[in-house]
Amino acid sequence: MKSSTWTCILNSFVLLAATTLVSCASTGEGSEEWLPLFDGESVAGWTMLDGAPVTGWGVEDGALTRQKRSGDIYTAEEYDNFVLEFGFKIAEGGNSGVKYRMQWYGESYLGPEFQILDDVATSPGRDPSTGKAHWGTAGLYVIDPGEWTIDPRKPAGEWNHGKIVADGSRFEHWLNGHLIVSIDTGSERYAKGVAASKFRNRENYGQNPSGRIMLQEHGSGVWFKNVRLRRLP
Repeated sequence: MKSSTWTCILNSFVLLAATTLVSCASTGEGSEEWLPLFDGESVAGWTMLDGAPVTGWGVEDGALTRQKRSGDIYTAEEYDNFVLEFGFKIAEGGNSGVKYRMQWYGESYLGPEFQILDDVATSPGRDPSTGKAHWGTAGLYVIDPGEWTIDPRKPAGEWNHGKIVADGSRFEHWLNGHLIVSIDTGSERYAKGVAASKFRNRENYGQNPSGRIMLQEHGSGVWFKNVRLRRLP
């Protein structure tokens, strides 16, 4: 084979590799490895609000679950830009959620929430089609119910897959592979949602760049598994 042909082939491989690297960089893929936030065996990496060891939560059949009334649990670390994935299921009539970028507002520790509900059994009104922002699994609690052109929810007692993307001022909530919420905290839509909510008097609510992640204990059974996080650049 002529040297010019080898040079052409070599250049093609170099170009392909460079294109692949640029593609990965542009999407953030491969920029960080997935970090397990739950090891499937213990509550390691989680604490109560004051940093004390976890109480009232434990591990059952490989799932992190609320066992008795005790309080919410939090990651020991803070996170800024990330993709968070988790499996979850809720008990019949149950209520829970995943909050992120937690911050103190006076004496209240708050953050945006991926709502988790038994939408059917709790009451007939708890359905995204009603337009009530705080009703509906995967909605951004009391701010934005999301778009429901299809309904990917699985009922109480069955496993769902949730995903939260927090990237700068942009939030996304995904449910079972479908994008439900996509909103920018600097948008008019977000501002109107906050203004119409119970957080209207919390200045710059949800706009802080980082914070802890919280699993909510709301008096009912809830289970989490395969909880993992990938930092975004």
